Amino acid sequence: MYQLNYLSLIFIASINYCLCATFIDFNALHKDHPGKCYDSETKHAFSPNEIYKPIGRCLVLDCIKPGYVQGSSCGKVILPDDCIELEGDLTKPHPYCCDEFLCSDEHGKKFIYNPSIPPSSTNSNKIIDERNDNYL
Repeated sequence: MYQLNYLSLIFIASINYCLCATFIDFNALHKDHPGKCYDSETKHAFSPNEIYKPIGRCLVLDCIKPGYVQGSSCGKVILPDDCIELEGDLTKPHPYCCDEFLCSDEHGKKFIYNPSIPPSSTNSNKIIDERNDNYL
């Protein structure tokens, strides 16, 4: 009988035109870290109910219970044609490492939009001062 140790589930959710990827790892274990979750790529152990955001991978890893990790990556969005995609910064933790978009509002004011940061968060949409704008 075939035993599945690692199960990767990708859900494509349409929330505000956002496509998001999630996965579940049922085998995030390491013998030297009993009772914890383990990220084999970064060799980092973390406790149940702890969230780990590895720099350079742009993920959120949530240790649900020992060895059981739920993860998610950045969302993708469908935006108007006049928005420009700006590559994310992998030196920052999730969601600040995700791609951002340079757009204009109905008054022509430029702003940067990060679909992975909830609109209620501080600095989710950064209004750009044209005098200091490197993107224009």
